[in-house]
Amino acid sequence: MQIQPKAILKDCPLCRHMTDVQLDVLLSTAGGRVQAYEKGAYIFSEGDKPEQLYILLEGKIGIARDALSGRRILMTQLEKGGELFGEVYLFLGSGRYDVHAEALESSAVLELPGRILGAACFEDSGLSGILQQNLLAIFARKAYALNRRVRVLGAATLREKIAHYLTQRQDDQGRIRERLSREEMAAYMGAARPSLSRELGCMQEEGILRMEGRRIEILDQTALEQYL
Repeated sequence: MQIQPKAILKDCPLCRHMTDVQLDVLLSTAGGRVQAYEKGAYIFSEGDKPEQLYILLEGKIGIARDALSGRRILMTQLEKGGELFGEVYLFLGSGRYDVHAEALESSAVLELPGRILGAACFEDSGLSGILQQNLLAIFARKAYALNRRVRVLGAATLREKIAHYLTQRQDDQGRIRERLSREEMAAYMGAARPSLSRELGCMQEEGILRMEGRRIEILDQTALEQYL
């Protein structure tokens, strides 16, 4: 089935509050393109010059960086259509990416020229103000997500990292709906996968949680929260 960017953009934070007419103006005037990426392909690499806005249409994208030791550090992953990435580098003035974006599975991305954020041609349609307001909201949400990540990375022990990681992903009923692999969890926490698996196994033996494949269920909330 052919991807319909306009339908996906309706759920994109950058396009919030845009009318159908404004979405048409954005797509027709911006000069964007839909690009397909196979698993393992890079959308951009460390050292590349930021020139594009990227919006995930389908698939899964990982944002990561390579440490000096050669270890890959996963910063975040995107898997919901309409998610924006790479935009902050257009404002930093640093000139180059210090992370890379990799397709974790076959993916499609809408690539828009970064110049649209200041394009005078959007003023008559009201798009300039909407784009700026939506970008501020996006930056605020990403700052909040970064703060949550810092809490995980700043924990003193691996068990404390796990406790922060799991409680952040619980819903109002205490359930964890995400199904992340051990590799993804370890990369997010900055931990070695074998060490993470051993610690999760110990927590299961102690009755704190139960694991079934990628599914994790919290059995003893009080015991888990002791490590926060």
